[in-house]
Amino acid sequence: MGVKTRDHSCPPRMQVPHFLSSTFRTRSDTISLVLLICLALATVSFYAYSVPQVYLRIRDAKQLAARQMEAFSQWIANDTNDTWESTDHRDKNGSVAGGSHPGDDWPTKSPLEVCVGSNQTIGEVEDLFCMPRPNYEPDFKNPCWWETVTNTTGGQPLDLPSRELRCLPYFHILCCSKSGTTDLYWRIAQHPDIVPNVGYFGKEQLFWAWLKNGFLGKWNKGPSKPFIDYINGFQSIANYLSNDTMPVKQKTQLVTLDGSPLDMWDLRGWILLPQNRGLREPQVMTPHLMRHLYRDPKFIVLMRDPVERLYTAYLFHKMGNNSESFHLAVVKAIAMFDDCLAHAPSRRECYFNGSVIEHLPADVHFNCYAVFIKEWLAVFPWKHFLFMRTEDYSKNLKSSLLEVFRFLDLPLPDKRTMKKMVELPIAHHTQEKDSAGAMLPETRALLRKYVEPCNAELAALLKDEKYLWKDV
Repeated sequence: MGVKTRDHSCPPRMQVPHFLSSTFRTRSDTISLVLLICLALATVSFYAYSVPQVYLRIRDAKQLAARQMEAFSQWIANDTNDTWESTDHRDKNGSVAGGSHPGDDWPTKSPLEVCVGSNQTIGEVEDLFCMPRPNYEPDFKNPCWWETVTNTTGGQPLDLPSRELRCLPYFHILCCSKSGTTDLYWRIAQHPDIVPNVGYFGKEQLFWAWLKNGFLGKWNKGPSKPFIDYINGFQSIANYLSNDTMPVKQKTQLVTLDGSPLDMWDLRGWILLPQNRGLREPQVMTPHLMRHLYRDPKFIVLMRDPVERLYTAYLFHKMGNNSESFHLAVVKAIAMFDDCLAHAPSRRECYFNGSVIEHLPADVHFNCYAVFIKEWLAVFPWKHFLFMRTEDYSKNLKSSLLEVFRFLDLPLPDKRTMKKMVELPIAHHTQEKDSAGAMLPETRALLRKYVEPCNAELAALLKDEKYLWKDV
């Protein structure tokens, strides 16, 4: 009885058909046929997938263009009745045209500030312009609103609909890591009308710059968080205000905050917003989203001498551990960022480019505070901002805190509470700086020269020469 063998010229179930056997009789001919069949199948699969994708991209582009054109037409039609004064006209360096103080007039909304819809297949995040602004409760100082909630199971309601209070922050503490924002928070949090949130240190939600975009710091990425997660971060004040046992007069004065400093300057997530689809530089960013959803926000911007701040932040974020490594990082970062500025048609392409920022060994781009403040002033009037220097705040705690409470339109604390605020120890000390030692003189000289035009731009913008930091 002979041993049966299998012809391995083709895989099992892929033998050459009988009508082709006379043509393809050799092993090489058979392999060639199989390869041709595989190539044909691959080609069909490619076009079956690619053509619909191209169509979807074209469809999305057409829909976006149609919505933007419709919004632009309506914007033009209503322009004669618009009470807002446009300040969102920048030159190549991002400067507001005319250079005059915009006063308290609202800047004109961009025609791009419309609901587009998120395309998650290309990594876009939730489109907040598709959400209507909440119907805020006028009796509360803090922006809160009532939502109708129905608990269900298996699609069937468990009980009658109920009302649930939702809130957003009344004010933000913005600007600069290692500039005293945590210290400011711990002191003003002693005020009886300020309620902490449930974020980091009771102040930082990290939503607008990071969590909304799926950022977990400068380099790490994760899933993006929806806006409802941000709202849930202010459940503490919602619980207070919906408590029937609390006196009405006391409830109406309570406010909460978001003290995430990086919301002002870490704007690299703009590329994930549907409104910026296909753009080289942003037209819609965090302040535009806030303007769409917020009622009357207030922003405290606390700024420290950019040279000293950069060194402290470098050590605190463990980008290095001594003055020598800091010097090398600064030299390299300046060269990298200057190269970007030299080749980009607009400096905004560098300052808001995540691919550039994430590779800098030191965050020298953030030394130019004016670049970022201009983005916010192009969206919100000046009356929404309180600008302060860390150096002045540290030297005059009491007067600075009183200025903050007046800006927030909160009752001034009694003498005992104010004394407690002032006598609190410094909230945070960067211990890494103690072991690293002082900044090298050559590094400080290099940075002083580098930030000089940026400080001059900031001083001109805020019309105050103290922002030149000549006194430090």
